[in-house]
Amino acid sequence: LRMSEDLFAPVSVTKVGLPYEPPDVQTLRVMSWNIERGYSVEALVEEIKAVNPEILLLQEVDKGNKRTSEKDIADEIATALGMQYILYGIEFIEIESARRSKLLQGGGSHGNAIISRFPIDHPKVFELPQAYNWENSLRQPRRGRRMGIAGVVHTQLGQLVCVSVHLENQCSPIQRREQFEYLTTEILSTQEYRGLPIIIGGDMNTICTGLARFYSLDILSLYDIWERIRTIGTTEAEMWEQEMKGLVGPTGVFADPFHSVNDYTIEQVFGMFRAKIDWILHNQFLRVTNKKIGGNMKGSLGSRLSDHLWLTVEYSLAQ
Repeated sequence: LRMSEDLFAPVSVTKVGLPYEPPDVQTLRVMSWNIERGYSVEALVEEIKAVNPEILLLQEVDKGNKRTSEKDIADEIATALGMQYILYGIEFIEIESARRSKLLQGGGSHGNAIISRFPIDHPKVFELPQAYNWENSLRQPRRGRRMGIAGVVHTQLGQLVCVSVHLENQCSPIQRREQFEYLTTEILSTQEYRGLPIIIGGDMNTICTGLARFYSLDILSLYDIWERIRTIGTTEAEMWEQEMKGLVGPTGVFADPFHSVNDYTIEQVFGMFRAKIDWILHNQFLRVTNKKIGGNMKGSLGSRLSDHLWLTVEYSLAQ
C-alpha cells in the first residue's frame, strides 16, 4: 500500500523503478520543498531533475484530489525521476465540499512524503499537538492533523534518519515551537533512530514576521498577544533561534545552514512580505558542504510551480 486511509496508521514504503548505483563520493544531496499540492507535476519534475537530489522531503503532497486531477503526486514524481522508494503519510483527508473552489476541491488526501533513491525502513508517523481544527475551515474543510513522517534511509554515508514535516499556520508562534519541540523529542527518543545522523526538512510556517505579525492572532490569549508584541522587529525564524537556543541554531542540537532573515522561502504582497518559513536542519553527525535555494513563485494558484522556494543541501559525515 502506498498509504492508509487510517490517519493514525504507520506509513508504509513503496518500491518503484530500478536499483540505483550511488556515485563514488562521500556526499549526499537532500532537497526539501513544499510543492503546493502538486498542481504542475510535470514542471515540478523538471525542476527537481535539474537539482538532482538523492532524497526528497516534500510537503503538501496530494493523492486523489479533484484539484490535482485525482493524481497520486508522490508516485508520479518518483516514477518520472526513477527514484525507488516512496514514504507517504497522510496529514489530512480533504473533504469534498461546496465550500471549496475548483482549485481547492478535495476528495482525496494530502500529506508529507520522503522519496529516495535508497531503501527506507523503520517508518514512523509523528502526530503533532493539534493547534487548529480544520474541519471548521470555511474554504478548506479537512479531517486530520499536522504531522511528520520519518524513516531510516540507507545511503552511501551509511544509515541516517530523514524527516518531512509540516507545522500549523493557523496558530500562534508559541504553538508552532511546541509542535517542533514535541517532534524532536519524539525523534530523539525513538530507539531505531538513536545515535544516527538526522535531517529534518519541512514547512515550519514561521510566518510571524512583518505584515504577517498578527496573522491568526488568538484574541482570547493575552500570552499570544504579548508574544507577538514583544518580538516586534524580529522574524519568527530569529525567534526560533532565540527561544529554542539549545535546540535550534549553531550551538543547538539541530542547525539550519540558511540565514534566518535573508534566505527567505516565501514572498507575497508584491515583495512586501518575505519570510523564511521552510527549514532543513541536521544534527552534529553531519557537515554541510554545499547549499542552495531555488524555484519560482511567480504566477497564480494552480499555474505556478509552487508558492514556496526549495532548499537543497549537500552533506558529508562530520569528522
